[in-house]
Amino acid sequence: MSDVASVYPGFRDPLTQHLDYTARRTAERTASAWMPLRPDLHGSDGRILRGLVGYLTDATAGVVCGMAAVPSWVVTADLELRIVSEPRVGPLRADAIVRRPGRRQSMGEVVVYDEGDGDRVVSVGTVNHIVVPASPDVDVPADMPIGVTYVRETPAEARPGPLLELLQIRRTDDGIELPISGIAVNPLGFLHGGLISLLAELCVEQTCDAPLGDLVVRFVGPVAAGTARATPTVVRGDEGIVVRIDIVDHSGRPGAIASARPAGGL
Repeated sequence: MSDVASVYPGFRDPLTQHLDYTARRTAERTASAWMPLRPDLHGSDGRILRGLVGYLTDATAGVVCGMAAVPSWVVTADLELRIVSEPRVGPLRADAIVRRPGRRQSMGEVVVYDEGDGDRVVSVGTVNHIVVPASPDVDVPADMPIGVTYVRETPAEARPGPLLELLQIRRTDDGIELPISGIAVNPLGFLHGGLISLLAELCVEQTCDAPLGDLVVRFVGPVAAGTARATPTVVRGDEGIVVRIDIVDHSGRPGAIASARPAGGL
C-alpha cells in the first residue's frame, strides 16, 4: 500500500482540488492519476464530460514531464487525444510515461482507463511540453517521491452543483463563453489549461450534436482576464467532419487553436 500525503506538494489550484485529482509517481519516468466520475461532472446529455478526459491526460503528463525536467518545469505546448470508449463507472485512471524527456521539450504519453469498469481503455493521448525555468509564482513540487500518493479532495458539502453551472458556461449563437473566474483560474491568474478540452467538447456538441471523439489542441498563449470565447468552424470533407475551434480572450487574442472530430464517424 502506498503512503498517502494529505495535500499535494504543488498544483494548488481550485480546479485540481474540485475534481478530486489524485496522483502517484510509480517509477522514475511513470505516474498514475485518478479522478472519480461524480454525478456533478455530467453534461446536459447525461454523459460524463469528455473534456475532463483531456484535463486528466494533460495533468498526468505534466506530473511525469515536470519531474523529468526538475529543477526546471514544463508548460503544455500541444495535446493530442483520441477517445475510444465512453467513460461510465470510474474512477478514471491515467497511466503516463515520459517518452521524450529533454532540456527544451518533453513529451509524455497517456492512456486513460475506466478502472471501475474492468480497466476498459477510454482514451490514448500525447502531450508535448516546453521546458521553462521554475517560477516562484507557481506552486510546483521540487520533488514527488516515488510511491507516495498525493490527494486533493473537496468535501462533498463544498460542491455547489454541476460543473457546467459552477463554471457559468454560456452557449451563444456562434460558440461557447466561459468567464475566467473561480475554479476556472489557474495559479497565475489565467484560464486553466485543463478547461480548453472542455470548451472544444462543447463546441463539437453544439455544431455536430455528437460527443467529442478526437482532439488536437495547440496552445498559443495565456487566456487572461474577462471571458474566454470558443468559436467553432465546421469543415466537411470526404472523410467526415472536422471542427476547427478558435479560443480567444476578451480582447480577441488567441489562446489556443483546436481541431476535433465528433465520435461516430460523422
